[in-house]
Amino acid sequence: MATHRQSHAFPRASHAPSAGGQSSNARYLEKKREVEGVMALEQATEDLLRRLEGMSDDIEVMAQAAAVHGSVMAHWSHVFRLAGLFLDRSQAAHGVATSEADLPTGEEETGQQLIRISIDALQQTTQDS
Repeated sequence: MATHRQSHAFPRASHAPSAGGQSSNARYLEKKREVEGVMALEQATEDLLRRLEGMSDDIEVMAQAAAVHGSVMAHWSHVFRLAGLFLDRSQAAHGVATSEADLPTGEEETGQQLIRISIDALQQTTQDS
């Protein structure tokens, strides 16, 4: 059986590990990390866009609700005026009014005003009683 002897010739450059191969591998890994970073940034941007669109929808709903709320608040004075007229007429129908001057004429809209009473003062008077 023949044994192979070791060659004394210089090794070829193509078979030896080169510094150029290592640097290109390092560049490849660096570019791969950059691409992964860009992909993560794109995903984060898409998530942020979805959140902002959701917030935009919520703000539109709140704006519409504020308009409705303002409309309702503008009509409360009419509701209280009508409730007062109904109460006056129902008291008059049950004989609570003592004279014709006590009956509402519908022209007494001026001078009516809602006031606020603090709860603390109300509780204080009920505790004193």
